[in-house]
Order: sequence, then C-alpha cells, then structure tokens
Amino acid sequence: KVQTPKGGVLFSNLILTDDLSKPISGKLGIDRLNAGGLNLLVIGEQIDVFGPISAKNVILSAYGEDEALAAIDTSVVKDDLNPDNNIDIELGLYKANRDIYIKIAENQQILADQVIDLNTQFIPGEDILSGLVGKDFNPVTLKFGNADVIIYGNLFAGGCIHARSNVDVTIDAENELLKVCVPITLAVSSGHSQVIVGKTARLVSGYCNSEGGQREQAGILISANSVNDLVAYTLGGSLKFSISLTVVEFETVARITDSARIDAGGALKVLASSIVDTTSYATGKPSNVWNVKPQSGLFIAG
Repeated sequence: KVQTPKGGVLFSNLILTDDLSKPISGKLGIDRLNAGGLNLLVIGEQIDVFGPISAKNVILSAYGEDEALAAIDTSVVKDDLNPDNNIDIELGLYKANRDIYIKIAENQQILADQVIDLNTQFIPGEDILSGLVGKDFNPVTLKFGNADVIIYGNLFAGGCIHARSNVDVTIDAENELLKVCVPITLAVSSGHSQVIVGKTARLVSGYCNSEGGQREQAGILISANSVNDLVAYTLGGSLKFSISLTVVEFETVARITDSARIDAGGALKVLASSIVDTTSYATGKPSNVWNVKPQSGLFIAG
C-alpha cells in the first residue's frame, strides 16, 4: 500500500517494481495505491490489481522474454601463456512457455487525471538450447506464450485510455550440424494475444469529476497484435529423407463482452491484427560434382 503525504513530494514519478536489480520484474499485486499528483509506472511480468489506484498518469507495463532455466559459462580450452587463445562457451537452457498479463479485478478502479496505459508484451527470441555450438544446432524450437490484458474493473481517465497486448515470436530452426543422424527440423509457436473488457467493467475517457467542468476530447484504444515469423531448414545426410515442419496455432483477440460499458470522450478503436510468416526447407544430401547419378529419397516440407 502506497499513499503520498498531504504536503506533496519532491519528485513527480513513482516507479513500482519488485526487484530493481533485474530489468524485468516478476509477479506484482496491488491492493491499494494512492499516488496523488505523481506519474505512476508499474513494471512486471504479471500484474494484478486487487484494489483502487489513483495518480496523475497510470502506466502498467508487463513485459517478458525467454526465461533462462540454467546457464553455464566455462572455458573449453585455456591458454595461460596467451589468453587470446582461450575458447569459452556459454550454454543457456530456456523455458518454452511464458504467461504475461495485466488483470484488473472486478469492482476495482483506476483513476487518472490524464492517461491510463495498460501494455503487455511477450517477445521470445532464444533457442531452447542456446550457445552450445551456435545457431546451426537448433533442430527443435517450441514457443508457447501469452500476453493478456484482462479488464473486469473500472477505468476513469481525464485523457485517453490505451489497452494493448503484443506477442512477437521469431524462430530460426536448423539441423546443419546434426544432418547426418537427425534429418528433422521442427518450429512451433502457440499461444494468444488478447485484450478482454468484460463482466461489469466500465471504461471512461475524457472523464471530468468536477461539477460544471468541460469534458476532454479523448479516445479509447483496445488493441491486440501478434507476429509469428518461423523458419525451419533441414539438410539431409546419409539417410535418404528429411522433414521440415513449421506449426503456428495462435489466437489474437480484442473483445468487449458481458455487461462491460465503454464511454469514450473521443474515438473508440478496437483492433486485432495477426501476421504469420512461415518458411520450410527440406533438402537431400548435398550433391557430389563427381556423381552423375540423380539423388533419390523422401523430402517433406510443410
């Protein structure tokens, strides 16, 4: 619980995070937060609002990347006489699934003198096994991730209201260093990006809480976006077959449902955008210039 003193404070910004030593925090829950005339910034991966929040501007930002489950940094070859000859490796084992969200509980309220901005982002980019022998060793990569903004409570803003979710998945899978024994490459992305305004939620932009005051021309944006860019490249080896598959199962939703009410002082925009770009290659064993016989086998890409 945070409340500014009646006499005010020296600084104009209040930043709330669970661990300043990390660039991105973990799970945060807010029971009550009165920031007076401060700009409020809350940063985490999972943000739950269980009680009222008030501030000049309210920005809730939930952001996630690949989470490292284990990391090894060691020397394979060490030359005490010439450090330039040292050979080091860095191995990272990354979690395949993440859940990034902002949730405003039912019957709770966020009140801002100016802008309310709720923003979730999930941007994975690491291989499941990263750094072992380079990018060429990545035959199987799976990404399961969600970015959600769930609004069941009330938002009152003197200015605009923004509620946005975004997932940006990039996978580049190759089997080159294992082509002799593993002629299979698989790239999979699954999850959702969604903004849901539901139950008894009420969103009001351009809100004026003084009698006789003039309402501002301020709009509301509800936007869900996702981008999936997958490449799977399989080189054949001694075995006479190769398989390359890319799979995308993704949902992008911007929805106003149940008994939710929207009162925009300006334009209301509800947007949902999904971009999917997949590429698969499956080839046989590289041709020998001295071999005039055609290469045969089963090569599947999909």
